[in-house]
Amino acid sequence: MMTNFEKSDYIVYDNAGVCLIEDITVKKFDYWDSERLCYVLRPISNSSSMVFVPVDNEKLTKKMRRIMSKEEIDTILDNVRTRCIIWENDRRRRMEHFKEILSAKNQQDMLLLASCIYAKKKELSAIGKKLSSSDEMILKETERFVNEEFAFSLKLSTGQVAEYIQAKLYQ
Repeated sequence: MMTNFEKSDYIVYDNAGVCLIEDITVKKFDYWDSERLCYVLRPISNSSSMVFVPVDNEKLTKKMRRIMSKEEIDTILDNVRTRCIIWENDRRRRMEHFKEILSAKNQQDMLLLASCIYAKKKELSAIGKKLSSSDEMILKETERFVNEEFAFSLKLSTGQVAEYIQAKLYQ
């Protein structure tokens, strides 16, 4: 079976974030009928953790993608500059929409999501109010995914990512 990724590649995998493909090897777990060829992933944010992704499991391998290049990141930032997500006042529908965006792990949509929540946060702050805890939690999770990949790709600290994004969006 052909694999799309190779040992020593850095990829983004679902909720694990940026991972190193430490190995591609045959594994057998009790809950599998037989041995399977697996990607062995080590998340950079938790080096004591390992994730095993069967190469033949299309549902799981679709959650793997290559790390974006600086050029791809800059293109996304150019595209985000002229777009926005409209704040949904109905909390239930808003949370459904926000969770869909987070689940898809599309960096452009996550940047738009963060921008939408930041704008609402600023608006509420101006009148002495705060975001709901669920909106704040979505924002933190969005920031985590964006910051981790951008910091890795751009060779920045996670603290420098916001400055980089701001500079690109408002140049």
